[in-house]
Amino acid sequence: MGTINWARIDFLVLLFPEAFKEYFAFAASGVSVYFKKEIPRFSTYKIQTKLLTWNGKWIFLIHRFITESKNNSDNTNNNKNNINVHTVGISKLVFKEKNGKTIIPEQFFDKFGFKCETEESKIKREEIRKKGWQFIEGLFEFEKLIDYCEDKDKDDDYLENEKFISKL
Repeated sequence: MGTINWARIDFLVLLFPEAFKEYFAFAASGVSVYFKKEIPRFSTYKIQTKLLTWNGKWIFLIHRFITESKNNSDNTNNNKNNINVHTVGISKLVFKEKNGKTIIPEQFFDKFGFKCETEESKIKREEIRKKGWQFIEGLFEFEKLIDYCEDKDKDDDYLENEKFISKL
């Protein structure tokens, strides 16, 4: 996970350099990683990060772990860019002021260089947000698993059975 952390920091510093001149913080709430295929040991790979979507509190970044194809037969997706996607990660984070107050993503964008000056730019930004949002909605269902794991009244005897619990 360390590489996703560095990719996230690098991306935010590059995208919002003015924000780092002032004091603000961002906190990661979670990372989901999906593996498609192995990155061979000692291979060179890149992590591409971009802003995927946001809501009234959270922003979501998408990270693609990629390698360049050695030849076209190595490229299983017929990708014109000659890249192979090995892993996709999603980072969920929140921006915070120095006093700990959450900064609404759109206010953060406006303050640090992505202000929508025209109605057309507001519409375009909302289209980008909605396009990415379709991929994120299911993550909120997954987060219900946290509540399920904390529920002391559930009727899952096997979860309480000693032989099914690792004690590392």
